[in-house]
Amino acid sequence: MKLEAIYHKPYSEFAFPIDPDTLVIRLRTAKNDINTCILIYHEKYDSTQRGKVKMDKVASDQMFDYYEVELNAGMKRIKYMFYLEDNYSIKWYSSDGFFDYMPQWGFFSYSYICKDDILQEVQWFRNSVIYQIFPDRFAKLPPDTSNSGNRTVHGGNIKGIIERFDYLVRLGVDAIYLNPIFKSESYHRYDVIDYYEIDPVFGNKRELKELIDLCHKNGIKVIFDGVLIIPGISFLFLEILLKRERNQNM
Repeated sequence: MKLEAIYHKPYSEFAFPIDPDTLVIRLRTAKNDINTCILIYHEKYDSTQRGKVKMDKVASDQMFDYYEVELNAGMKRIKYMFYLEDNYSIKWYSSDGFFDYMPQWGFFSYSYICKDDILQEVQWFRNSVIYQIFPDRFAKLPPDTSNSGNRTVHGGNIKGIIERFDYLVRLGVDAIYLNPIFKSESYHRYDVIDYYEIDPVFGNKRELKELIDLCHKNGIKVIFDGVLIIPGISFLFLEILLKRERNQNM
């Protein structure tokens, strides 16, 4: 059994609620390595309420298999571990690691199924064709807007997307995913300095509204890459914090 490939983490894509009574639990293993995967669980504060359920292999990629179960056990607080079999061995997998016997401690824990944690799946997204656009590289209008002295800048802009919009329609896309377009100091725009302004290299708010209206008119949704957790060094509130820190060190 390839223990190094086995992975689980509570409160992640490997353990999350989909309704007030159902917890989705997943386990990753090496590809074609496990014959049996069983979830052993009990109420967090009452180990006498113990149950077990077989987990099904629901997906595979080049390296891993993924097992899953939708656990509806009537419990809000759950502790659990995994029982695993291959052709040669048996293992119990808990938060403390791997054991040749069932340990009494070290269960994974999902402390409480909170209403605010329940996954609200966006139904239209599941079967949609989404076209990702890196604005600087997609299309430019007029053609001389690029910075010829900077090899990383190609000059793509919002007008260029509008000009090539028929191409997106012919592809039959359901949504476009725009990489960051907010005011920034880098060509990739993943260091935003103003979330209220379109980077002038790409255009302006009027042009962006024109693109959005055009998309909606053709039944195409628009997804923005918000980059809300990675502000640039010149972001206003980051500058305030840095200035405050400098003043404290004086």
